[in-house]
Amino acid sequence: MNKSSSVSFSQFTQEQIKKMQEAFQLIDDDGDGIISESDLAKMLKGLGKQDNAEEVKQMLSAAPDETLTFPAYLSLMSESIGEMLDPSEIREALKVFSDNAELLCNSAELEQRLKEVGLEDSAKLERVLKHFSTKQVSGERVFKGEKFVQSISE
Repeated sequence: MNKSSSVSFSQFTQEQIKKMQEAFQLIDDDGDGIISESDLAKMLKGLGKQDNAEEVKQMLSAAPDETLTFPAYLSLMSESIGEMLDPSEIREALKVFSDNAELLCNSAELEQRLKEVGLEDSAKLERVLKHFSTKQVSGERVFKGEKFVQSISE
């Protein structure tokens, strides 16, 4: 693996590495320490995806020999996930919009501010806001910030 694609293991907490290792082992169907085309195909089939050969090839195309070792898997995850924020950093950011311990925020205001700072995928944003928001008696939609932080911290 060249330096440009190597993962910074310090980016992940021990708990995150443990969870990614568990996920890796679930995907590594034959237990040989390598995620192969066959392993991925079985996993996708188990998720109900049929005729996935092209999708599997695309997923493994970045790997040198079209298989993934655990370090290569971590590298791929770091590229996919990007820099992972610490839950305390997310809480601090949400406190800008909230004055309570539950980090309840006006959903419309939060959405507007996130778009202003460059969040471009509005469909994903809307799904997250919808999933973690509730409608108040007043009609206002409120984002449940603490519930969101807890769900991404697990």
